[in-house]
Order: sequence, then C-alpha cells, then structure tokens
Amino acid sequence: MDATVLTPTPNPATQLTYQVLIEKHDEEFYSAIVWELPECRSSAASKKEAF
Repeated sequence: MDATVLTPTPNPATQLTYQVLIEKHDEEFYSAIVWELPECRSSAASKKEAF
C-alpha cells in the first residue's frame, strides 16, 4: 500500500485548506480521506478520480 498526502492550493474565495490522504490499495483501487473531516472520503480506480 502506498500513501500520498496532498495539500491543494487554497481557494481565495473560501480560504480553507485541507490535507487529503490518498492510499493506493492495489493496482486498480485508490482511496482518499480528508484528515480533518474523516467522514469525507472517496474511492476510485485512479488517484485523480479519488481526489
């Protein structure tokens, strides 16, 4: 399993920034979770789709 932490560029309209943990579970499955909002999560076949 690989994990990547992304911190997107803040949106000037909202001034909110969240760190997103993206995990690669196997060759065809990624999951993403917002650390500050653990109920905010997704999964997909690619890193871009999960994010």
